[in-house]
Amino acid sequence: MTASKEDEHRLRSIQIESAVSAFTGEPFCLVAAFTQGGRRIGGQLGPAEVRALALAWLEAAAAAEYDAALVAQLREARVSDEVVGSFIHGLRERRRPLELDPEEGGK
Repeated sequence: MTASKEDEHRLRSIQIESAVSAFTGEPFCLVAAFTQGGRRIGGQLGPAEVRALALAWLEAAAAAEYDAALVAQLREARVSDEVVGSFIHGLRERRRPLELDPEEGGK
């Protein structure tokens, strides 16, 4: 079975492993992302970077659940989808942006 173009870019999983440099003795983490289409991208991140990303992921997951509950409540109150969308968009704009690439303006 061949993967569709859409599957080629659809994320399947992200894996992470601890590691220690054989040369310097410094800790690092091996990170690999896999797509439904079988593509893989990988690299190394330091422990502090991995912790920052993990915290950002937890915050994003909690925000997604909060947003879903808020949308459900607003729809139950018969607020229009246009107003709900605008409200959620504004709420997200007020949140701290997730900066994944420190070299492109992140922290």
